[in-house]
Amino acid sequence: MDGFSRSRDDKTICHLAGISVDRRGFPVGLFTTNRWVTDEAFYTAEDTIAMLDRFRIEGPVPAPAVNLWVSAVPVVYRADLESLIRERDVAIEAWRREHPERDVFEDRRLEILSWKKINLEARLAEIRDALDLE
Repeated sequence: MDGFSRSRDDKTICHLAGISVDRRGFPVGLFTTNRWVTDEAFYTAEDTIAMLDRFRIEGPVPAPAVNLWVSAVPVVYRADLESLIRERDVAIEAWRREHPERDVFEDRRLEILSWKKINLEARLAEIRDALDLE
């Protein structure tokens, strides 16, 4: 995937994934976007996945409880995020092959690259079962 790999030592901000929420604020989906959507650096899937372990939101803004909740998403949905990030790169490469005349990372016709519906209650039940907590 030539053309967008960055060094692991690069301190440039990277968008990992987005969280779709319903009207109550419950997470209902995870997704990845093209580089132009967030205007941040674009890293290969493997470099992006390596960043998941270091993802933390700390401090008083926007709110400690929100920070904790968002910071837990890469833990609770690790395998799903890895899959979505890899799907993102496949979508980028497919678009690049189909539109060689366009800058794939700036093409406004390509926005959401991968998406997955999630169910927090079901995932928490899976975790409780795996840990034999009930």
